[in-house]
Amino acid sequence: MEVLPGSVIGLIGLNQTNQQLMQAAHNMGFTVALYVEKESETKQGEADYLMVGPDTWESFVGLATIVVYNQAWLSDRVMDKLGEANLPQGTALLDLTRDYSLSRSFFEENAINIVPYKLASTLDEVALAAGSLGYPVAVKSIFKTNPMPKQYVIQGAYEIGLVAPLIDGGQLIVENWLENAQPLMVSAVRDTRGNLIQYPLLEMRAQPTQQWNLATEVDEEMRVTIQETVADLANKIDYVGGFDVQFLATPEGNLYVDDLVPGINVGEYLSKYTSNFDLATQTIRALTGQALFPIEVGNYAIYRELSVEQLDVLYAQWGIRPNWQTTLYAEPTRQGTVGNVVVSGDTPAELQTQLDFSGVWQPLDAANQEAKAK
Repeated sequence: MEVLPGSVIGLIGLNQTNQQLMQAAHNMGFTVALYVEKESETKQGEADYLMVGPDTWESFVGLATIVVYNQAWLSDRVMDKLGEANLPQGTALLDLTRDYSLSRSFFEENAINIVPYKLASTLDEVALAAGSLGYPVAVKSIFKTNPMPKQYVIQGAYEIGLVAPLIDGGQLIVENWLENAQPLMVSAVRDTRGNLIQYPLLEMRAQPTQQWNLATEVDEEMRVTIQETVADLANKIDYVGGFDVQFLATPEGNLYVDDLVPGINVGEYLSKYTSNFDLATQTIRALTGQALFPIEVGNYAIYRELSVEQLDVLYAQWGIRPNWQTTLYAEPTRQGTVGNVVVSGDTPAELQTQLDFSGVWQPLDAANQEAKAK
């Protein structure tokens, strides 16, 4: 289905990259209607229309030519009403991300390598599952009932009691916790014809301040495996638009798929500086029936999150760092992140040094390291 300029794109919910999606839609001549469930979420930003609360849902759906979501979690109330909307993305990927047992079964059915896991519903069953898998293990509910589901990492049998708050009669997933695994991620966009564009592989650095950058320490064989896995998953899911595939790579060379996430996230900020065509624009093209744009990889880039305490030091860098791009969010995230910095250039080591010695993150990093040592 082609959606032509002048049409209204309906966007559900809040995500820090919604602004980029709305800007991309406006650049192509579309109008944007934003639907949020609560008055507290009424930052309109780039939206032309703002619909607040369930009483506005019918008006929202009636106004929008297509409706899209840009997050991995939607409330049950919204999920129940998605069938009333023209939803190019479908709900298959949302269903998988809301239910860990469903996603694990999907991965197993399609011979996708995942971290070993077991299901449990009582403390005794958690203890048996953990003993069988081997410590440490991560324990969480199989259902994502909010955007930030609670998870407990259990180092030994003596910590099983920590899981007690999760025991409510529902099922839990117990899986091995890979302490030294390297988080990796590929952002990709699939169009209505099944064509797929994959963006460069990203890696997360293990440090107190979250950092994502283009992967530099992944060998060619693993890169090929990752690309093939992303393509395979894209072919198996009825989905259109941008999404992330998250991986874990161990020091021993084992590779696991960790999660599938609909929408565009960290990769959007990096795609602007590492390729010739950003994720948000590519996603709007896919959702409106346009052909995907071939990408070319250019600069190296690093993404780091910002807290409010770091802003004053950051501002001192504005006049001396031509290769730094700062994005400040309309509202802090649930984790307290108020924005991000993307640093781009040709030399990874040089960019890393710029960040590490800028002083922006040093006080927070030092405090975290001191707290860990106690």
